[in-house]
Amino acid sequence: MLNILAGAYLVFFGIYAFGEQTRKNPKIDAFFSTLEGRYSQLNGLLEELTIREGLIFLRRLYGWLFAAILFSSFFIQRFSPMTPQKALPFYSAFFITFMGWFSIKWVIAHKKTISETARNNVLIALCPLFLGIVDYFSHSTITQTLIFPLYKFFDVLHIAIPEITNPLALGSIMSLMMVAFFGFYYVLAWLVATPIFLLSVVTILLPVWFAQRVAKLGPQNKFAWFAVILMAIATMYLARP
Repeated sequence: MLNILAGAYLVFFGIYAFGEQTRKNPKIDAFFSTLEGRYSQLNGLLEELTIREGLIFLRRLYGWLFAAILFSSFFIQRFSPMTPQKALPFYSAFFITFMGWFSIKWVIAHKKTISETARNNVLIALCPLFLGIVDYFSHSTITQTLIFPLYKFFDVLHIAIPEITNPLALGSIMSLMMVAFFGFYYVLAWLVATPIFLLSVVTILLPVWFAQRVAKLGPQNKFAWFAVILMAIATMYLARP
């Protein structure tokens, strides 16, 4: 397939490289003029694009791709049940697009992202302590019931832990565990988001760098140099052993 595309592009480049001979045809001349104008506009936008603007655009693109993949998976599932082999590419695409969207949002809008969930996280973390206070004054056993699975878990691991009956102590312990969980989640989010975010930055920097190099090579006709570079890539691809 790539061989066909590379060969077709070389034919296209040959027609374009003939210049005046082929552009005597008004339709061909109008087509190439439109192509040159549109590419010059695109190249100009890329030259002036900041990393932040590019990342915001890429985040939106990740979001739309995630929605499209999700919709298409439901559509395909309706007409053709998914096997594990068929589902794997969709799961991979889900993960890549979602993590791409999340990593950019996590880094460039970190304070906003944290503030969106901070209130709920604080309430969740304080909830066991509040239940411990309720137990203490009402003589109920809600906290003991909640922490019972933890004792069973440690029993399975053959780890002896002291049995605590004070509801305030139990509530405090569970609240501290929730805080530790959110802290672990925070660190894990940075560990996962950072490499994916850096990959997104590279994805932005490469076309910007390429556009700037093309502009330096041919400020008057950027598309011509773009076409030459693609011709060189297509030729090397077809000439590979």
